[in-house]
Amino acid sequence: MQLKELTVRDIQDIVNMASARDAIDRPEEYTLGEAIDPTAWSSWSLATGKLVARIDELSPEAVAELMAVAWLGRGDSGDDFNALVAHAHSNLRDASKYLAAKSPLHTYLRDGAKKIGVAV
Repeated sequence: MQLKELTVRDIQDIVNMASARDAIDRPEEYTLGEAIDPTAWSSWSLATGKLVARIDELSPEAVAELMAVAWLGRGDSGDDFNALVAHAHSNLRDASKYLAAKSPLHTYLRDGAKKIGVAV
């Protein structure tokens, strides 16, 4: 299994950004009438926005590979990296938002990278 467009540096950057974002307490859902802490929401949202922007910098091929690495790390999508990349190509719409929405994205990427022999 070989990465064609996605670099180890890309994976490391995204792992670090996702890990930092997940260290911020995500505000819980609230019920109507409750006070909202805008600082908590803005910090988490800003970190998520930066994560989305970093993923959006990647080429479509690199995004497909990133999705495949995350799916490998999640462990419930099979272990054929090339098949996962091919499947990811048909699911690239809003891929950056899809990936950023994964709370343990940093864990998925680390575990997936390890499965393809890449140390991050």
